[in-house]
Amino acid sequence: MRRDALSQVAINMRNATAKALFESARAASEEARDIKDYLDTLEAAATKARTQRYEPGASPSYGDRIGGSVCGMVDSEARLRRKTEANYALIDFACLVLYGDQDGLLGLDKRLGTREANAIWHRYLGNETWNVVGKHIGKSNMTALRYVRNGLAAIDSQGIVREATRAVLTGTR
Repeated sequence: MRRDALSQVAINMRNATAKALFESARAASEEARDIKDYLDTLEAAATKARTQRYEPGASPSYGDRIGGSVCGMVDSEARLRRKTEANYALIDFACLVLYGDQDGLLGLDKRLGTREANAIWHRYLGNETWNVVGKHIGKSNMTALRYVRNGLAAIDSQGIVREATRAVLTGTR
């Protein structure tokens, strides 16, 4: 299903600006992290859930609450895993635009430079502050900002999002 999710992202993003794509990817990255944390919490709660005891004095409503909450956790987990898959497909598409693929699609890093691609990755997919982005690329936060702006402009002017969409939809990716 990952391929289907990637194709759907490509269709949805085919006319998007670079900024819109990476803002969406940032939101997907944040949500994927939040979902992972929540699923970890659910898993921990599930291991603590006790089954109903059939002894005198045991409350039937207690068992119903546990059973209902377990079913609710399973349903919630399935929905969240599907959402996470969609989020990762968007992140994969954003990375395809930044770094290309082995089948010949040239990403931003091969066209403009790895530092611009890395600056965009850290700012949007890493959801980092300008100071942290600057540290990652070994430059000041103002230089990092300039790299990101230049990179986003190059993605738009060179049609990299459209090329990535075509690569995904024609199966060359």
